[in-house]
Amino acid sequence: MEAYNNAMDKIGDAIIDWSDPTGNFRGDREGWWLCDFRSAITIALAYVIFVGVGSKVMPLLPAVDPYPIKFIYNVSQIFLCAYMTIEAGFLAYRNGYTAMPCVEFNVKNPPLGNLLWLFY
Repeated sequence: MEAYNNAMDKIGDAIIDWSDPTGNFRGDREGWWLCDFRSAITIALAYVIFVGVGSKVMPLLPAVDPYPIKFIYNVSQIFLCAYMTIEAGFLAYRNGYTAMPCVEFNVKNPPLGNLLWLFY
């Protein structure tokens, strides 16, 4: 497992270095849960495996109506999106953001960083 972690960290660092060679646009995301390449690629691989196994297993199982699951998911998304919209407005107002572009921001401690983490 350590070899996998080291390999994924090395690939993630290479991608970050390629996309931002000067380091001007990197936020202080170290230590944030699920904000490293290792977590992202592991989730993506688990999803691909889940879809592959599921596509083989599901034809063998009886059909299920997913309405209750969809209903709970949609209601939770409505409340989460409403919260994020209101909170983004409050944070923008508190930090002096305007509709005009080129508003200065703090790269090391972004005011909307936690909210964007919740969104993604």
